[in-house]
Amino acid sequence: MRAVCTGGSRKRGGGLEDLDDKMLIEAALAKIPDELREVVILHYFQEFSMRETADILQIGVPLVKYRIRKAKEQLKTLIGEEAPY
Repeated sequence: MRAVCTGGSRKRGGGLEDLDDKMLIEAALAKIPDELREVVILHYFQEFSMRETADILQIGVPLVKYRIRKAKEQLKTLIGEEAPY
């Protein structure tokens, strides 16, 4: 399973911190528009290719790429605002 790429990497121990990260990502995903959230979920969490995601949503691949780019921008902002560290 691929993880949502939000830039930069943090090396940490795991456990509760991983749970915190998951909760932070879920909260941020809930705040972005549906059309952006659905491409992120299909591509990163359900591991569909860009082409498969486009086919499922009945949109073009360029629109999938655009939505992923916009979603990443919004998620970076949201996660940056909510991160406790």
